[in-house]
Amino acid sequence: VKDRIFIYNINMLFLIYGVYKSILVKNVKSLTKKILGDDINELNYQKIDYTESTLEEIENEISFLPFGYEKKVIVIENSEGFLKEKDINKFVDLVNINDEEIDVILSMNTNKINQKFFDNFKNKKIIELKELSDEDWNKYIIQYLAKRDVTIEKDAANELKRRADSNIETLINEMDKISNYSEHLTLEDIQLLVNEPLNENSLELLNYLVENKKELALKTYKDLITKNNDPVYLISMLSSQLKFLNLVHYLNKNEHMNKDEIASTLKVSSGRIYYSLKSLKNINQKIIDDAFNNLYKLDRDIKLGNIDKFIGFELFIINFGGK
Repeated sequence: VKDRIFIYNINMLFLIYGVYKSILVKNVKSLTKKILGDDINELNYQKIDYTESTLEEIENEISFLPFGYEKKVIVIENSEGFLKEKDINKFVDLVNINDEEIDVILSMNTNKINQKFFDNFKNKKIIELKELSDEDWNKYIIQYLAKRDVTIEKDAANELKRRADSNIETLINEMDKISNYSEHLTLEDIQLLVNEPLNENSLELLNYLVENKKELALKTYKDLITKNNDPVYLISMLSSQLKFLNLVHYLNKNEHMNKDEIASTLKVSSGRIYYSLKSLKNINQKIIDDAFNNLYKLDRDIKLGNIDKFIGFELFIINFGGK
């Protein structure tokens, strides 16, 4: 998939939205560079995480003109909740009268928006990063690997996409790994190097952990290992699931979304949201944060050769939640 090309206009509010986080980030960086060029620093560029800021703090940042530069770009990441803000009149005024010196980029990791929300903005550009078709997936794989001087056969590309479970972040991680293996990848290479996608049963591992069912968690872990799932891959999987729980918690508590609304926003089954909300009743933020830190330390220790990966992951399960 080729990078999108933007027509740059001054004094603009840009909204870039799409379901693939890595592609979203890449396009935001591309647009920022198109506006500011190569000289991007803290004086002409500010990145704000909407989930960690208030609208007032964002408005205050927009009020500060660039110091020593003609242009300033403010990127507001994870801004899906922005569409639910009720009092945005000051924000609208600031964007509309910023004297052509500040551009604002809203980055939303979602598949749909209410475009009427932006009717009062004078200068705006709404950019949708559409979902990939099967043909797009293959083109993306071929082009990504080609930049690393690696070719891949068509059936191998199809199998790689399947094993990545149509997840763009997982796909990129796998391509970075296998691009060092051979200059020409075959189906047999993919079958050897890339794990089968984890099935729904693998979600039970985290469920058992949050329910403090350590014996069942250990049994599930051993079942996954017998199916050739590497502990390092399970670390990545658990980290992703914990991030997902954090996101569900945010949408439920901060955005006041119900189960079906969260499922629609995240493009997953309502059943998965149901079990996620159920899991959140059994753990608190400290347990999630501690688990993140422990997974990070375990991954580091495995890569440094300080601990056997199989024993390390088993110890992580036993010590989960501090119990």
